[in-house]
Amino acid sequence: MATVVGLSAIDRDITERKRQETILRDNEERLRLAAHAGKMFAYEWNAATDLIVRSEESTTILGIDPSVPLTDQQALGRIHPEDRETVVAAMNALAPEKPYLKVSYRILRADNTEIWVERNSLAHFDAQGSILRIVGMVTDITERKRAEAALVGARLKLIEAQEQERTRIARELHDDIGQRMALLTVELVQLHSNANGLPAEVRDGLELLGRESAEIATDIQSLSHELHSARLDDLGLAPAMKGFCREFGEKQHVEIDFKSHDIPASLPPDIPLCLFRVLQEALHQFGKAQRRKKVRSALVGSCE
Repeated sequence: MATVVGLSAIDRDITERKRQETILRDNEERLRLAAHAGKMFAYEWNAATDLIVRSEESTTILGIDPSVPLTDQQALGRIHPEDRETVVAAMNALAPEKPYLKVSYRILRADNTEIWVERNSLAHFDAQGSILRIVGMVTDITERKRAEAALVGARLKLIEAQEQERTRIARELHDDIGQRMALLTVELVQLHSNANGLPAEVRDGLELLGRESAEIATDIQSLSHELHSARLDDLGLAPAMKGFCREFGEKQHVEIDFKSHDIPASLPPDIPLCLFRVLQEALHQFGKAQRRKKVRSALVGSCE
């Protein structure tokens, strides 16, 4: 009887073990399918051997069979020279209290084609704080980077189109409407000068119209300048912003404290333009509110 009970228990153990093995195989298959669909592969780097063990999906991404030995130094050599320092810095920053790594960079596949990858890793350390191994996933994000680049290109084209339209409107305001308003102002002044024989209220009305016409002409000139600031192209970001703050302050009778430092010598053309437009909009909103008489404005940059 005891033998029968013992055999029954062994059968249950075997059945449970097979069930667990089936679940494990199913989970592994799901992981492989997910990795294949997501264009990613798992890896483990052993500090003692300097070898990187990769899952099968690495063949598609790296173009290297997982059975081919790959060291950390060899992998580092495949990183794009412009991105290598970033990856090395991220690796050197790993510590027991900061074991996670996430970094994106370009690599060269075995066929010398360039792709973007994102690496998410976890480092394991010994009691002395030295790295024992690193495990993680590497994902091919080339398509995402291309989509991002396409969006940036579309944004730049939109900004360029907007600026072209602003320039056209500014030119029309300055060369046509502004000139016509200036001529109208001169004519009103002359008319007022020759109106000695007219009633006083008529002369006063002509004088008022002349002043209002002059103010409108000045506003048109100012608007034309704001729509397209040649100073931004000629002098650069900080001087253009400082000049605009000075002109706006004089017009609105407010004191604007503008400071700038550490601005890179060269910037993508859309960045100075966007910053200049942000400053314009912020000051215009302040001008509408007029809650304070002093404004602080700072432009801080980094050369990194």
